[in-house]
Amino acid sequence: EEGWANETNWSMLRRDEFYPGTPNYLELRSGHEDGTHWVPAECDVSIRPGWYYHPEEDEEVKSLKQLTDIYYHSIGRNANLLINLPVDRRGLVHEKDVAQLMKLKAAISADFEKDLALGQKISGTHSREGSQQYGAHLTLDGNPETYWATGDGITEASLEIELPEGTSFNRFLIREYLPLGQRVTSFTLSVREEGAWKAIAEGTTIGNKRILRLPAQTTDGVKVELKAKAPITISTIELYNAPELPAE
Repeated sequence: EEGWANETNWSMLRRDEFYPGTPNYLELRSGHEDGTHWVPAECDVSIRPGWYYHPEEDEEVKSLKQLTDIYYHSIGRNANLLINLPVDRRGLVHEKDVAQLMKLKAAISADFEKDLALGQKISGTHSREGSQQYGAHLTLDGNPETYWATGDGITEASLEIELPEGTSFNRFLIREYLPLGQRVTSFTLSVREEGAWKAIAEGTTIGNKRILRLPAQTTDGVKVELKAKAPITISTIELYNAPELPAE
């Protein structure tokens, strides 16, 4: 209930092993790779220190930095986010809570204003049956209903994105095609530097959405290497150059 999901976050769970008050609740933080049911993680957190309104806490509403950290560690880690907004004695959400939420909305909108990868040239080491129906270009078409897929038995593959020279980015977003399940077990992100690939980040699960906040990178190429427990299906890859968070 701090609003943060684990870095490894499977949306599946061996559901029947759990019950109210179960002693092995810590497993709920990462789910189960071999789960029997689709039970996505839920991150609950209050915008204030507690769950109910107290006037003495009007100066303790979470800061913009705290709220953006929560966003990237919940939605950015394949989880649902539920922010508690306690109503005051008027039956309304307090003005200070509203103000912080609007700041969060503006900051997230600014972070994801322009997708630098949209429509760029991309190639994959594999595609299902060599078909354009499952080609790598579908990860950069802005449509979450289309996807790149590898063939049966291909559980390791990579994608390379060609970018205009001097492209700068500090956000990386990737999504799996969830109607076919969550499959990726790990990935590595690299940028091209002086003609060679340099790894800049690694991750485990992806699921509905995985977002990485990165030090600023300037490059003309990005590579994503993926490993999965079944043929890989990726619907979206996006790159952004987010501005610095406004000072409060």
